[in-house]
Amino acid sequence: MEQVVSYAALGVMLGAIYALLAIGYTLVFGVLRILNLAHGDIFMVGAFVAAFMAPILAPWLAIPTGILVATFFGVALYFIVFEPTKSKEAEFGPAIGSLAFGLVLESVGGYLAGGYSLQFPALLRLPDLYVGKFQISTVQLVVLLIALAAMVTLNLITKRTKIGRSMRAIAESEQASRLLGINVRRVIVAVFALSSAGAGLAAVLYGLRYGVVDPYYGFHIGLIGLIVMVLGGIGNIIGAMVGGIVLGLVQMLATGLLWSGAQQVVPWIVLVVVLVLFPEGLLGQRHKEEKL
Repeated sequence: MEQVVSYAALGVMLGAIYALLAIGYTLVFGVLRILNLAHGDIFMVGAFVAAFMAPILAPWLAIPTGILVATFFGVALYFIVFEPTKSKEAEFGPAIGSLAFGLVLESVGGYLAGGYSLQFPALLRLPDLYVGKFQISTVQLVVLLIALAAMVTLNLITKRTKIGRSMRAIAESEQASRLLGINVRRVIVAVFALSSAGAGLAAVLYGLRYGVVDPYYGFHIGLIGLIVMVLGGIGNIIGAMVGGIVLGLVQMLATGLLWSGAQQVVPWIVLVVVLVLFPEGLLGQRHKEEKL
């Protein structure tokens, strides 16, 4: 029983990080209806910069620096790839361009790291908690709480703020939004900034938990984020939250209790099963008219 609780707790924490990453995909897809295939590498940049700068800056300065640099590259991605190609007839141009952008980031990260992984600074040295006979990792708990707070904040921004209302208006009709006086370009830049900041934060939380940064794991993590977005229902922020928690739970329970190699396979099995049973995602049918 203790093992089940331990793996379930790890799964919820990891799922919250997945969900935070997937919300970034959801924000961009919800507004522009295109996939940002560099999102996983933006994630990598956040953790990589924080780990790379930790010996130079104070660790608590290195972490916000990583998030800010990830945000910068996310906005740069929009101006370099998405803005020049979004009006073209080539439907896959933006997606392929973002993939190329991500590969460049991956290559630069690999060069700077010398082909090796980096150690992430151990900032949270907290004693574990004990509830009865169950041991709870304080680091996992802090990571989970920060991820949940970030997800709630992003959801509130899209639902309750002026910029969020503008995002939803553009998702419905960019042309009508322009007629209503919305600065579409500024809002889209804000979408990429929020999306990339969320990815940078998710990467830092991932680094805090696992203590290592691999400059080549961005593509794999990006695929996980895409799976979570599809699981929850494409374009649905609440669905991304639910999908992330579900995937994290199933992944960790299967890995810990069934087969150690299941971690790589389970996301794809879960994706197939959910799409067979719920073709529009776990919350896609219920909220199929909801954008963002």
